[in-house]
Amino acid sequence: MIAGTRERGASLLETVASVAVLVLLATAAIPGVLRLVEAREEAACRARLDAIGEGLRAFWRDHGRFPTNDEGLAALLADPGTGRWRGPYLRPAEPGQDPLVDPRGDRFAYSAAADEARVTPPGFPALARTILPGAAAFERVGRAGMELALVAAAAERWRAAHGSWPASFSDLAAELGADLRTDPWGHAYRLDTDHQVPFSVGPDGVAGTGDDIYPPGWDPDAVPAAEDPPAGGGGGGGSSGSDITPEDELWEEIQRQQAAYQREMRLYHESLADPTKTWEERFDHLGRYLYHVHRWSGLWTRYWRTRW
Repeated sequence: MIAGTRERGASLLETVASVAVLVLLATAAIPGVLRLVEAREEAACRARLDAIGEGLRAFWRDHGRFPTNDEGLAALLADPGTGRWRGPYLRPAEPGQDPLVDPRGDRFAYSAAADEARVTPPGFPALARTILPGAAAFERVGRAGMELALVAAAAERWRAAHGSWPASFSDLAAELGADLRTDPWGHAYRLDTDHQVPFSVGPDGVAGTGDDIYPPGWDPDAVPAAEDPPAGGGGGGGSSGSDITPEDELWEEIQRQQAAYQREMRLYHESLADPTKTWEERFDHLGRYLYHVHRWSGLWTRYWRTRW
């Protein structure tokens, strides 16, 4: 009996010791398990933030802005009545999942200001993102600028041939292809006859707002100089008091435009070789180059017409 009692006592101690070891191991493993769970939640949160960021950039490409604070992130899922909505811009990664909720069940906080948006997951505030429009949106702006440079050159050729700025865009329809009649957002290019410059109403489709686009290098507030007087001028053949003729002034302008397009082409090539230059800066130099080349071409044609 005593021997049997001793055997049962030893088994109990072993059991207690084993349980204690297991408890200690489990206690030591809990932080690692929690870190693993948190890492997985963070990874899932980052993935949802990536998807929201792409959705916001897609919304910007169609609207020229991010959703307002009143529209919120819900504007990525349902049309808020903008008239240009082509969504949904965001889809759940899994069926039944709410893409606007972080992995801990809290809804993403959203705020928009100017050309950026801020998305914050309440459960992971350190992962908050500032979303910018992105290269694809800016590419449309750059493309509109270069197309406007071609439209401006066509208007200059019209001026050279007819002696006046085109009265409406329809005057240029025969010369411009269908691709140069509407901007990248599908809005018709327009002519500002007061300032004699073509422009795009931009992504929002409304003229006179901050996203209107003009040809590269063109100051929309600078009214162009008056037309050159006819060769020979008036005054009954008397002296004008100057040896500079309209033909001389035209030739000087040709030289200025040639120097300008050569400069812009040099800057464009330098920007391609400079890794610190952004693609927007490169587009700007290329657009300026195209504008000055076409203006130079129109002036050259005009110059030879005055001589022959």
